Amino acid sequence: MRAILEVAARCRILMLEELAPTGVIGQIHVGANILIPKPYTGYQREQMEAPESRKRKISILNRGVAALDNVSLGTMSVRQAIWQAYLSKADRTAAEPLERAAQGATVASLLREFRDQIDPLVFEPPKGPLPWQFLRTA
Repeated sequence: MRAILEVAARCRILMLEELAPTGVIGQIHVGANILIPKPYTGYQREQMEAPESRKRKISILNRGVAALDNVSLGTMSVRQAIWQAYLSKADRTAAEPLERAAQGATVASLLREFRDQIDPLVFEPPKGPLPWQFLRTA
């Protein structure tokens, strides 16, 4: 996290040095996304990082960016990341949550309602064959 903030601070210094003579100061936007392990990648057998750890890291970034004028931070929704991880690793058992989503259920309500189904798939390493292994990729 410190390295990201250090790069942002250095970029800010360069921006100020270059733009100060023009009288126009820009804005630096730091974007931080959450790694979502997906099929057919080197991370397909990895679990997603625990929400508490991600929230702590985002908090560190928020505090660091708040100390830098003209620097902002954009992060991905933790709920959306969990939902995406679930969808990317799920099999046919995801039919019910998908139907509820199609009926207009919010991601927060889906994560609550189907927690016992979603959390093991997202936060624990997969055991045995992966649901997508029967698919040919070439």
